[in-house]
Amino acid sequence: MDDAAADCRWEGPLFDASPEAAFGRAAVHALVEEGRVPFAFEPDPRPLAEAAGALCDDVLLAALNRRRISVPAADTFRHLAGGRTLGLAPNWGPVIAVVGPGAQVPADIVNAALTLAAGTPALQAVAAAGVRASAIATLDPLHPSPEAARRAVLGPATVREGLGWYGPLIGRSGYAGAGRGLLQAAEVAGVPLLAYMGDQAEEGLEPPDLHVPAQDFVPGIVVSHAPPVLPNGTRVWERTGIGLGLPVIGATCFETQGLPASWIEACNSVREVWVPSSFNLRTFADAGVDPERLHVVPYPVDTRRLRPEPRERDPEAPVSFLSIFEWTWRKGWDVLLQAWAEEFAHDERVRLTVVTYRGHGAAGEGSVIDQAVGHLQSLGHDPERIADLQLVLEPVAFKEMPDLYRSADALVLPSRGEGAGMPVLEAAACGVPVIATDWGGYEALMDESTAFPVALDGMVEASPRLLADNTLYRGLLLAEPSVASLRARMRAVVDDPAAAAARGLAGRALVEERFSIAAAAAAFDARAHALLDRPGSRVAR
Repeated sequence: MDDAAADCRWEGPLFDASPEAAFGRAAVHALVEEGRVPFAFEPDPRPLAEAAGALCDDVLLAALNRRRISVPAADTFRHLAGGRTLGLAPNWGPVIAVVGPGAQVPADIVNAALTLAAGTPALQAVAAAGVRASAIATLDPLHPSPEAARRAVLGPATVREGLGWYGPLIGRSGYAGAGRGLLQAAEVAGVPLLAYMGDQAEEGLEPPDLHVPAQDFVPGIVVSHAPPVLPNGTRVWERTGIGLGLPVIGATCFETQGLPASWIEACNSVREVWVPSSFNLRTFADAGVDPERLHVVPYPVDTRRLRPEPRERDPEAPVSFLSIFEWTWRKGWDVLLQAWAEEFAHDERVRLTVVTYRGHGAAGEGSVIDQAVGHLQSLGHDPERIADLQLVLEPVAFKEMPDLYRSADALVLPSRGEGAGMPVLEAAACGVPVIATDWGGYEALMDESTAFPVALDGMVEASPRLLADNTLYRGLLLAEPSVASLRARMRAVVDDPAAAAARGLAGRALVEERFSIAAAAAAFDARAHALLDRPGSRVAR
């Protein structure tokens, strides 16, 4: 049996006793003779003709058994028999209406990309329905040539095979932000990508705009951009492959020195694993993931949207620090508050704005404010007698993020581990100097010339406060940022904001070179070629 992927669809009667079914069988045969590889099915099967089994030869059997379409904008030949309307499927390409012997013409036929009329009565009925003459081609009812007619009007079909993409895209998570950037990278690379949304927009927030390539094909392989195994044991990559019936590429990151055992097993079970940085290329391989499966596809930053803008600094204004993170022990909020309270007097002209939220990884009892106040008091500090500190718990609109970054003199994030660290890279793209732990997915940025690296006090095992919400971290090591180093780095920005700004612009240049949409597009392009350039398929560029 021919198991090649299809490059077009034929829909209509095939095995009943009607003239329409005989016409459909002849048309499917004609498509094959013309070099097409059709997938055929009967949307509304009618009673079979006598000896219908004899009508199903090898050509028709192969067409009936195909399921995977390998062409973006694959043509759908929709045979409008039995009063069927055209109907338009949102993820399919051009729908070509076929009006056979005796077929009724529905009103929505005017929406077809092309109409094929088999015989003079059909041609007259199509014209009477208001279809413009330039969108009509004729067929011989006894010897149809649907591909030749299609090509005469629409031109040659473009054969490409693309990727599916499953994962968060419109939420607040780092996965969603990275996913949006990678969709843009695929578009720049010219890689056909069909997006399956894996999340929902935050309530009260306007969803971000998605730059999505044409969503008009069924892919041959799917990238599952998500943790391979969740804390509750759900095997996301495995379920993606089973649900879509496709081979899986895993795309993920992790922020510890090792990996959970369940992740190692899952990574070694998929065709490839994409990680966003050399940091994870190293940590995944060291943990036991087959190095041959690992490839770096960076999480991109939209450097056109996130860019520096001229800003005259008021010398009387406070030096402004910004921090953005989920309220969890891994993000080092305790280290940040301690360093802030210890380094700056309550009346210094400085301000720290913390934009945060409690998500799935936010352990501990009480509200964010209660935890912050309790931590400061436990260290002997009066929360009313420390330098200006603002906790922002309301979500910031996606379109307002560039201005938020640019409002700061520095971004500070003493995280204990980051697989990618999107706020760090996004702030740097805006030309804002970054103070961050010298360990993690953004390590390429952590140089004295491009950022303010915070030294480590060593590696520490995941805290019980983190394990309470995420058991995946059990027994794994994260970096412990030095409070003394963090204090010194923040003080350096206060002492010389102009020098810090110059360092921020150097960081911007590095992000544009290594983490831009163009950089990710080059990596995407390379992996698409490797995955899809095989006999019988090619990637169009």
